[in-house]
Amino acid sequence: MVSRYQETTDSHNPLLVIIPCYKNPHLIKGLMEGLDNCLDELKELQLESGKVMFINDSPEDKQLDLELQKAKERLDKFSIHCEIYKNKKNIGFISSVNVGLSIASDQKLDVLLLNSDTKLYPGCVKELHNVAYIDPMFGFVSPRSNNGGICTIPHRLSNASVSDSYNSYCTIRSWLPRFHVTPTAVGFCLFIKHKIIYNFGLLDESYGRGYNEENDYIMRANSCGYRSCLANYAYCWHAGSESFGKDEYSKLDTINRTILDSRYPEYSKIVDAYYRSPINQAEDTLSGLLIGLSDNKRHIALDFANIGPYYNGTSEMAINIARSIYKNFSDDIVLHFIANSATASFHKLMEIGYVDDPNSDRRYSAIISMGQPFNWDVIRRVARKAPVNGFFMLDTIAQDCGYLYNEEVDNIWRFIAQHADIIYYISDYSRKIFSHRYEIGQETVEKVCLLSTDPCDYAKTKLRDSKHILIVGNHYKHKAIEETVVAISSAFPATNIIVIGNNSNRLFSNVTFIKSGEIPESIIEKYYADAKFVVFPSHYEGFGIPMVKAVAYNKMVYVRQSDLVDEIMDVLPNSHLVKKFLSVKDLVQLIRDNENKTEYKESNKSTNSVSWDHVAYCFYSSINDILAHPNNGRQLRKRISDLQLVNNQTCEELKREIECMIQSRSWKVTKPLRFLMHKIKKI
Repeated sequence: MVSRYQETTDSHNPLLVIIPCYKNPHLIKGLMEGLDNCLDELKELQLESGKVMFINDSPEDKQLDLELQKAKERLDKFSIHCEIYKNKKNIGFISSVNVGLSIASDQKLDVLLLNSDTKLYPGCVKELHNVAYIDPMFGFVSPRSNNGGICTIPHRLSNASVSDSYNSYCTIRSWLPRFHVTPTAVGFCLFIKHKIIYNFGLLDESYGRGYNEENDYIMRANSCGYRSCLANYAYCWHAGSESFGKDEYSKLDTINRTILDSRYPEYSKIVDAYYRSPINQAEDTLSGLLIGLSDNKRHIALDFANIGPYYNGTSEMAINIARSIYKNFSDDIVLHFIANSATASFHKLMEIGYVDDPNSDRRYSAIISMGQPFNWDVIRRVARKAPVNGFFMLDTIAQDCGYLYNEEVDNIWRFIAQHADIIYYISDYSRKIFSHRYEIGQETVEKVCLLSTDPCDYAKTKLRDSKHILIVGNHYKHKAIEETVVAISSAFPATNIIVIGNNSNRLFSNVTFIKSGEIPESIIEKYYADAKFVVFPSHYEGFGIPMVKAVAYNKMVYVRQSDLVDEIMDVLPNSHLVKKFLSVKDLVQLIRDNENKTEYKESNKSTNSVSWDHVAYCFYSSINDILAHPNNGRQLRKRISDLQLVNNQTCEELKREIECMIQSRSWKVTKPLRFLMHKIKKI
């Protein structure tokens, strides 16, 4: 198989490793551990004239002399040419490095500049070299590190041990591309091609004792188009500030940054742009993979922001899935709920997980929106909080009915179809409907998690005397409540009828309307338990919990015929209780035909039925599969990149809108708009 990344025709030069050393002889042990990790790589890349060169800038430090001599002897033992160059006096970091760069320039050597407070990990040296030669205009390459400025990964891990830092890097490494270009690289571990040294000379010694000198060097070469990049599969641990200490580092950095900015005013602009870039934002989300490292649990968030403090089909689905996840997988994952306090309290979410504010800055391994989103805020929140994004797409009725259609929602769902890691459907019927309307992205996983059809998951109240007819729906036209109530109330005038989910302007002597969500769940269950039979006349559903719940209570249920109904009946115990009609015109006669039949049987669990536990397993296993096969994070970066384009477009549209409104002659209108415009221009 041909590699995606072909090496350029640049000539490969022997490698000179330059290691400036100043005091701190204790650092040499860790440094040598890193060089030991890369002995074969060093031997391969040194060719005829390459070498490891220690530059001793503490000529009076006898202990440092001793440690460097031991290091040389060890490298010589493995046939790696090593030299120790001792400065006659302390000349500083930059001048010491320039000693080595001068040799590299004269002898046509590539350079690996390496601090003494570092530890290389296996493969680092060879990968830095290989990435450098992927592109003829790559001049500088740095590895990833625990403490290396722009090289640092993960972004939100601090004060970790050497081993913990490396383990954290290994956890997220498979989410990274092999390399990516950056505005600069960092001198703690920096591969520099010979042609850069030959064309652009040495480090500028006007930067004194150090800091920002490598940025100056990189910008000097960048003015001719040469780029720096990060080799994401190379890792080098870095202690940092060993020579100067943090306070002195801050002082030197501030002084030298002034010099850098005066020479290259574009430097700040391109660095700021990088930190706003999709690849950097994508890396920030990867911190969510590390939250559970200490307890070996993954932190998974369920976004309940679109679920309110009331009962409906969506909330019942979301709560039951969450409870089953908690019951079955609490040893493996920690559940978080993104919800406001009212929703969290109403549904008792704090009993099974942590409740996080939607605006918090917390990260997770995965985040799943439990209701299909109708605004971009959901997409933005989910995208920034976790590397794995999932969405439950329940049905498309909101876009199928012209009177409900919203162009922005259409754009949002199209974005989900292309950029979600996983889309959950609550039936195969709803999967077909959605995929017929929205093109699914090549890397988007579709997962059908048919909701529970197990009577034990629904019947929560003992059966009681049959008192009324129960009709279930809401005010939307596809629920067909109005015509159903008219037909049944006329046909059965002496029977009480309870309608859940709709109000009517018409008066019916035998009908009580109950607004959905406003009554406790226990009362709803009693309505089912007390019903003679249940009518669920909807034209279109993603699943249809009322049908299953009615059967769970051993009630005959009348539903409109559809492929969805057939799909559910295949795994529904006592499915003979389901009676299908084509139109409300047929409904009354169908009810009368079955009125005196005694088909009621005790509910029992079918071997084919699906439980909430099964749904939870489907949910959990699919997330694990995606986390185990991240495909170098390509979907993550594409999602954030395209979302950034959406945000920019939205911002531009808002600017134009405000500019038009500013033309208004009303001072009261234009003053706040001018203020808002001023703020937007800073975005």
